[in-house]
Amino acid sequence: MIENKIDCVCISLSSGYYSETLEAWIEEHQDEVTIYASYNNLFNTVDYPAQYSNVIGVGSGFKVEYKEIDVKYRTNKIFLVGNGVNMYSGNSYLAPMQMVSDKRKENIHGKN
Repeated sequence: MIENKIDCVCISLSSGYYSETLEAWIEEHQDEVTIYASYNNLFNTVDYPAQYSNVIGVGSGFKVEYKEIDVKYRTNKIFLVGNGVNMYSGNSYLAPMQMVSDKRKENIHGKN
């Protein structure tokens, strides 16, 4: 990712598996790559990579312990209007939507 100048990535995984190696890599590259990940809404579980300190966790569950940098939505339902009306449901959709929204704001405000 670094060599290819990828500056943001979404990992909608919500896994109970903790990786010290991945967490260290994220720490080391936090100024180069912004990582987004979804939380599991069903219960307060262990949710990696969303729970790593430098990952922006995205969800809508009220039982999730969100970090300060995380984004919490009221619902995980997304309605897209374009070629018809489409509905998507789930945090796995919220995380990339937040990433694209943040990236768009950066581009509008001339940060990239």
